[in-house]
Amino acid sequence: VCVYKILMAAVNLFLRRSGGAQAEDPATRLLNVLLVYLRVPLDISYWVPVLSMIFVGYLTFANTRQFIQRLLAVFRLVSTSVTSNSIALLLTEVMAMYFAACVLLTLRFVPRGDRSDLLTMLGDVDLAFVHLHFDYVFLLSSLCTVAVFGLGSWVRGEDVKHVD
Repeated sequence: VCVYKILMAAVNLFLRRSGGAQAEDPATRLLNVLLVYLRVPLDISYWVPVLSMIFVGYLTFANTRQFIQRLLAVFRLVSTSVTSNSIALLLTEVMAMYFAACVLLTLRFVPRGDRSDLLTMLGDVDLAFVHLHFDYVFLLSSLCTVAVFGLGSWVRGEDVKHVD
């Protein structure tokens, strides 16, 4: 899944595909194909967006929960009695920005009719820009992560050679 997302983010950036925010999301597309292929007697136009939103809501909840657990681990690692309040405020700001980004990215999975109602409440938000920017940040962070893991592996390999 991660390799697929990295490849799709690279394709979106290199081809400047910004229409992704208006396109049908992968979960809706997969559910639509499965329900048609399995000939499930459901009103597909009603149930596919509902099931897709439940699935995406679960993923967002699980992702946010994991993010908070990571932040708490960092907090416990670096906080002292002097800096604990400052770090707690900083982590609160980071969690709020992360939640806002999750909400904006999840809007893609809301059916088009409901999406327009939500966008009028949020104001003038360019979802195409948000998704393109997310792809840029995601690709950059994933490449940095690969580089750090590769460098760590290379350094450990060098240390093992010097010990022998």
